[in-house]
Amino acid sequence: MPLPSTKTSWKQWIIVLFVFAPVLFINVSSSHDWGDDFAQYILQAKCIVEGNPQTTYAIVDKEYYPVLGPPTRPVGLPLLLAPFYYFFGNNMFVFSCLMSACYYVMALLVFRFLRQIISFLPSLLWACTMIYNPQFLQLKLAILSDFPFIILLFLFFDVVKRSLSTKQVILLSILTGLMISFRLIAVLIIPVYFLFWFTNKSNRRNITNFIRQPLLFSILSIVIFLTLNFIFLRNTIESWNSYSFISALIDHTRLLDTIHYYTFVYTLIYEQEIWGFANLLLKSFMVVIACIGFIISLRRKINAEDWFFLIYLGTMFMYPSNSAAIRFLMPVFPMLLLYQIEGLKSIQLPSYKLNSFKIYIIPIILLLTYKINLQNIFQKQGQIQEGPYKPTVVSAFEFIKTTLPKEKMYAFTKHHAFMLYADRRCVPARDNLSLLQLKKMLSKYQVKYLLYVEKVSGENILQLVQAESFHYKLIWQNKKCKIFELL
Repeated sequence: MPLPSTKTSWKQWIIVLFVFAPVLFINVSSSHDWGDDFAQYILQAKCIVEGNPQTTYAIVDKEYYPVLGPPTRPVGLPLLLAPFYYFFGNNMFVFSCLMSACYYVMALLVFRFLRQIISFLPSLLWACTMIYNPQFLQLKLAILSDFPFIILLFLFFDVVKRSLSTKQVILLSILTGLMISFRLIAVLIIPVYFLFWFTNKSNRRNITNFIRQPLLFSILSIVIFLTLNFIFLRNTIESWNSYSFISALIDHTRLLDTIHYYTFVYTLIYEQEIWGFANLLLKSFMVVIACIGFIISLRRKINAEDWFFLIYLGTMFMYPSNSAAIRFLMPVFPMLLLYQIEGLKSIQLPSYKLNSFKIYIIPIILLLTYKINLQNIFQKQGQIQEGPYKPTVVSAFEFIKTTLPKEKMYAFTKHHAFMLYADRRCVPARDNLSLLQLKKMLSKYQVKYLLYVEKVSGENILQLVQAESFHYKLIWQNKKCKIFELL
């Protein structure tokens, strides 16, 4: 029996374009939540537009790195946001449309990735199980570097499989340098390239190219990344030193704990408010067939995607984080889909019809389970998220901008959001600081005003104000916010 064609006709592409078109409109928002990284990306885009160094709004202080966070992020996403900031200013709706466009392109690339292996309809159905998954759709409400990173990642996979000339290797290096500028984890592409190159027997025909191309690719990728981040857009090495605290945490991270955690998160992606116990069985089944498919994939020739999956997931298992794991799994989720499909194919059912259509039935069942959570997303469409766009918070920022002096220093938990929306210098008064540590930091930076937002700011701010009530005065408040002045 001949294998089904993996070529996609223009008529089929039209169908794909229409099937994924709704994601352009789902979770397009005019606000964002309190994720401070989102404001940091916009601040860095503002620096690009104004021709300032990336560290213009950053606080560089080695003593408080775990509290302050990275002074800057890699410049990939700020560079993408910069043209839109130039023409539209700090317009969250425009940025949200950009994220939707990136998500849409990502959807097309996920379909194309699966289409190289299986026929048209199963590819489309399985791609939909990822793209219309409510957990991933919720990520569209944020300004994330993950979507453009995944786009570049799958473009890399498409190009690296070809027989490359030196010029094409240079272009691939440029793409990789940009990829690392979106997400530092993309540096793993370099060992992926080496492993894929050295295990591809066809590359050994020319010993010169066999050695030269991987070295050229690696060196150029790093040079392009460093040039873009530290010469063209004037970053600082201190921005990357802040990640050094991770190495200390790794020493206390147990591999089995992180594997268990990421397995839990993987099942959480299929957690839906429908069918009760049947949903538990479905989640377990998806994990099992993915594991079976992964084992099967190791028996065939290992592709660049497989090397990336192994190295990336191994790195994540060592990474001491219990947050944002769904984001971290997104780059390898298309590979997990492929392993699920291979695992499902290996299961032989007694019924011929079920055996023939199982690859269609499972994704349809998954899509049906999304119903309630998708309805919840549609009902919340257009609502203002809990964050700097809430009217009570907007009022606080407006009072600060119109009434309080610009040259003074301020303190607020989400300091990047404060700097962006209040246009004032700010240090982070995080809830993980003791009263003594908080008082020390406020004194070091000569903070004059404190902003407290209910359910956002730590209670240590109120405790400090109460403990030293003769030093602080409440000068403004509404239902959710309070502003204190140091006398």
